[in-house]
Amino acid sequence: SADSCVLVCGAGQLAHSITPYLLDYNLWLYNRTQQKLFDLLTSLKTIKPTANITLIDNEYTGWNKANCVIVCTPLESCHHHLRLDAWKSNPNQGKLIHLGCRRTDVLVSADENFFTLDDLFDFQKTQDHVRQVQIEQAQKACETRSRLRSLGGPLHLSHGWEDLQIFV
Repeated sequence: SADSCVLVCGAGQLAHSITPYLLDYNLWLYNRTQQKLFDLLTSLKTIKPTANITLIDNEYTGWNKANCVIVCTPLESCHHHLRLDAWKSNPNQGKLIHLGCRRTDVLVSADENFFTLDDLFDFQKTQDHVRQVQIEQAQKACETRSRLRSLGGPLHLSHGWEDLQIFV
């Protein structure tokens, strides 16, 4: 919902590419480099000046309070356990999306609310397959409609057995 708080960790190219889609949420931004954080904020405020964006200076407070966390930095084992401890104690815990690692890189047990790049790639494959099936169905419907039109008369009329040969 729009009341949900989304924490984005990182302010590089990946964060710049996904945060414009999150401007309808309460957006919390964290990055170790303040200049990159301000650059990201400036970019987002150009897109939507009224966006509710908060820059946070304590990453772990964000992990402990956000409904959704999106990590746009590579997996760092030294910080990963601290982040996960903060996340596990979060009463508002929703989705944790780590775009800086793959399933094989993860230092945490599988969780239904934890997603990595592999999940994103799987989702894309699924969407591509669904889209391909829809295109094939539309092409088949167009071909059928074209054949019916070639028989003459309204398209909604049933045709007899003698017309079946054009569909074979």
